[in-house]
Amino acid sequence: MRTLWVCAFVVASMSPLARASIHNVSRISDYSLSFDDPSFSNTVLHLNIRQDRTADAPGDSRFEQWGILPNSFNVSWEAFEGVTLSDVTFVNNVLAGTIASPAGSPGYTILRNDAPPNGTSIAVGVLGDRHTLAINLQVGGGVDFGSPASFRMVIPGDWSQSGTGFHQHELISYNPAWTLLRDFEYDTLLDATIFELGTTAYQVPPAPQFRLHGATVPSPAGVSFLALGFVAASRTRRAPARSGLRL
Repeated sequence: MRTLWVCAFVVASMSPLARASIHNVSRISDYSLSFDDPSFSNTVLHLNIRQDRTADAPGDSRFEQWGILPNSFNVSWEAFEGVTLSDVTFVNNVLAGTIASPAGSPGYTILRNDAPPNGTSIAVGVLGDRHTLAINLQVGGGVDFGSPASFRMVIPGDWSQSGTGFHQHELISYNPAWTLLRDFEYDTLLDATIFELGTTAYQVPPAPQFRLHGATVPSPAGVSFLALGFVAASRTRRAPARSGLRL
């Protein structure tokens, strides 16, 4: 196994210069979200993308390029079993490298990444009176046309109800060429909600878009009231300290 650590995340897009002698025969995209509370504090999107590879003959190779999300961290690109990864570069948000099969044996690669909100594909905001988290993943590639591919998103907690209320989701769209396998199903063992798409013959990206509706945003009057309460409590707590200093 060869592991190459980089400082940004690979999102998608095969290089037109890639040789056809290494084939990407499947792609499994496992995504998950984490956040501290229903206002989506400290949101992070975690990605784990596996690509199974085959070769026509020993020594075959394939050059690949991937676009990188800004401000990503904990990113790795790894090769396993019969394939290797070499000559990796990262310039101007493009990660590039060569996948090879020295013995002509099959293998696979895995891309991992943690990505914070960026305002486009991962957006934390407010809609109406609620905190929201919007996901819009318009990325694809990384698998040969006609090959199987899957996309799965795991969300902590129960978001199985559709709507715009607290702890509810809106499924905005996904590519109709993909099959909806799990429609925001709550898994009690995982205490998580799962959204999953699949295709037996990849032609276009899954392009999932959805929005989570979280906690209510406090009204200005409520914020002022809380602030006054904090000031009063602070004065009450400080009083004994001043008495103690005088002693």
